Amino acid sequence: MKNLQDIINRLNILEETKQYEELLNQTERFIAEEDDFAPFYLFKGNALRSLNQPEKAIEAYQDAIASDPNDALARTALGRILFEKGDYINALNACDGAILIDNGFPDPYVYSANVLVALGYPEQAVFAYHRAYMLDPSSEDLGELVGTLFAREGELKETGEVFFSLIQNNPTNETLYIKMIVCLFYLLQNGASHKDISEYASSLRQMFTKNEFISLTTNALINNQIDFDPLTPQAVNTLFNVYASSYDSSMEGAETEVLQEINNILVKLYEPHTLDICDLGCGTGSVGKLLRNFSKDMGLIGVDLCSAMLDKAYDKKIYDKFFHAENTSFLKQNPNTFDLITSVDVFSYMKSFQNQIKAVKGALKSNGCFIFTFRKNTLNQQDIFLYPPYYYLYGEKYVEKTLKEEGFSLQEMRSVVLDERIDQSAENVLCVAQKIG
Repeated sequence: MKNLQDIINRLNILEETKQYEELLNQTERFIAEEDDFAPFYLFKGNALRSLNQPEKAIEAYQDAIASDPNDALARTALGRILFEKGDYINALNACDGAILIDNGFPDPYVYSANVLVALGYPEQAVFAYHRAYMLDPSSEDLGELVGTLFAREGELKETGEVFFSLIQNNPTNETLYIKMIVCLFYLLQNGASHKDISEYASSLRQMFTKNEFISLTTNALINNQIDFDPLTPQAVNTLFNVYASSYDSSMEGAETEVLQEINNILVKLYEPHTLDICDLGCGTGSVGKLLRNFSKDMGLIGVDLCSAMLDKAYDKKIYDKFFHAENTSFLKQNPNTFDLITSVDVFSYMKSFQNQIKAVKGALKSNGCFIFTFRKNTLNQQDIFLYPPYYYLYGEKYVEKTLKEEGFSLQEMRSVVLDERIDQSAENVLCVAQKIG
């Protein structure tokens, strides 16, 4: 077959432009002419994977390896799809085979690390992720993950080195400062040397003398304010202003279970179009879509701290009104107003759980309902636990106790899948609580 490079370039374009049906048709035609050329089978596998035909994709990748046992790309692709199917041992074997053939590109290290995390070996995974990052230091996402995992393993030196390299390469990315600061507070709260922490904090402050957040938080670190809350409203706003543009695509399908569970609860409790509802931390509106079916005309309110997230929700025309506000201040200004308040994946980013619950109670009508999620702390016995890169975990008994103390009756508490990322920092819990009186 002539002009193989031209053909490869053409197939690359089809894959990059997501023309997967045409990519599949073309590869099958070329395989009919040249059935021992491994890249054709690799492209075929990629097309089948994207068309949600994993078993056929696996066969194509295996055909690529049979045609060329030294094809590291095909072994890596096989490892990836086997990981996605939950076949972890064979996925690890495929990635290890790719690394033995060519240890100079990051993907097989990433997928083998993903497998190790899924198998419960994060301490081994961090070194594979780190190797991948060293091979591709331009990858911010990979660097952030490596820095976070080093922090969770208590490795201050490695955490500092990774985050400082990221910040030096991306000095305008404020999310990196926030994540590094949270990691430093986590390490300080979990036994790291205050002297060493202070040195890192001082270096960071000197790099960015005019940054208010860095000034505030590094001073707290230097002064050993171990219980300081680094997830200020400013920090959370910064994080989600950055994430807003990609939030919907990154979470596509990830909230399916929790949304279905909330819908089941609402169907059981309420008639359609009967409620005044406030969606706290409404984000881009994923919860609002199902709340719309239960709200009165002009009865669905969206509240969020982040204007960029509200802009995304506004474009969807889901809510009747929006408020760009901090939760507690908004709730205190609206006493006895709502039949239902929802708050999904919001408490993860705040320490003031009891104050939030108190404010929610004041804003609910008599016997009103509060539906919310939190990340459960399974790591220790602390009621509230800061965990990198930017989460608070809550003790289940603490949540139950606080609800009771603030005048709620806990109706349901169950585990749910809130996301499908490798970085599962905690079990997610869905709660339904009713205001007493």
